[in-house]
Amino acid sequence: MRKATPRRLLEGLAQYGYPLQEPVTTYGGEELLLKLIRQTDSRLLEGFPVVLLNLLENKKSLKWESPRWDSKRKLTALERRRFAALLSLSYLLFELFGLERTILRRTEKVLARLPGEGGQMDTLRTMFQDSAELPMGMGATVSVERLKNTFRNYVLLGAKSEEIKKKRQELELELLLSEFFTPRQKELLVKRQQGETFTKTEREYFSRVIRKRLRALASEELHQFVRSLMLK
Repeated sequence: MRKATPRRLLEGLAQYGYPLQEPVTTYGGEELLLKLIRQTDSRLLEGFPVVLLNLLENKKSLKWESPRWDSKRKLTALERRRFAALLSLSYLLFELFGLERTILRRTEKVLARLPGEGGQMDTLRTMFQDSAELPMGMGATVSVERLKNTFRNYVLLGAKSEEIKKKRQELELELLLSEFFTPRQKELLVKRQQGETFTKTEREYFSRVIRKRLRALASEELHQFVRSLMLK
């Protein structure tokens, strides 16, 4: 049976833009994020990027950005690995959605305060692009697909900026394409859309594999069939 989530933690999440219930108390942002990295509930871990972005947008400086903050004194080895993983995933989300470069630089600055853990970025970038399930230790996993959806729902659906709205639409398309195509296949779709020249191998693969899938997806009969299933 899943252990009950502390009420105050849920209230803190709501305060920083991830409302699983209404906020009624005040929570320090850094304190909240450190509590999040100790959780095993995936739903809570998925809120980390939302809270981090809210914090970066509303605080000029985080204590983690200070050279005086010693992560080895404050966190266990597992907590440092989790913290670095969630910071890296947050960075990749911020990058994907085209957020301000200042936000990216500050996230990198906090990562730099975790010596020995920054090397996760390259590995996580590949898994992020593949929308993989990421093991987080303590029996917890994070779904990259759910992470993207959560970030979109809580941060972007209410955004006013036209540029952010455009990024949201691009991500929605990316998520839909991910249901049917591999990352490499999506690269070829973008290349075709932009009118770039295929190599002989790419042209043959596109014709043999991708075009057939596109033809099926464009079928009106398939659309009608799918709609009829969704109405049942």
